[in-house]
Order: sequence, then C-alpha cells, then structure tokens
Amino acid sequence: PAIHVRHLRRSPYEDSRSARLLVGLGGAAVPALVLELDAGDRASRIAAIRLLKRIGEAARPALLPLEAILADKDELLRPYAAQALARLG
Repeated sequence: PAIHVRHLRRSPYEDSRSARLLVGLGGAAVPALVLELDAGDRASRIAAIRLLKRIGEAARPALLPLEAILADKDELLRPYAAQALARLG
C-alpha cells in the first residue's frame, strides 16, 4: 500500500489507478492512508480522507485520526473528515 500512497502524493485524484488499488485493498490500505493524514500536503490529505470514506467499515481504525482532523488548523480538511466520520460511524 505504501507505494500507492506515494503515487497518491503525486496524483491525488481519487480516480487514479493507485487510488482504485488502495480502495480495493480495503483494510490493508488503512495504515498507509492514516499516515498520509499527517504527512501529506492538502490535496493528498483530502484524497486519503476520501479514500478512507470509500473503503467503508474496514477503515474504522482511522476513526481517531479522522476525529483529530475536525480540529485541524487547515479548515478546508474539516468537512471532508466530518463526511468520512459520518460514513464510518
């Protein structure tokens, strides 16, 4: 999963091949996506949040990191995290 996350940093679009592969990996991709929540630029962080949302229930280990984004200094990330949290419940 880490190699696909690195590619996500270069092309943070959810329809990219790497994004589709990460979603297909399901829970196995979650640790790498969680790392991206803190390490990436805004675009790749948003992409990671949205991919976690797409992964669904298997992404539940990401609940705490997503909750932390609700207080992130980058206000643009907050609505994406709220949507993902609503989906993952």
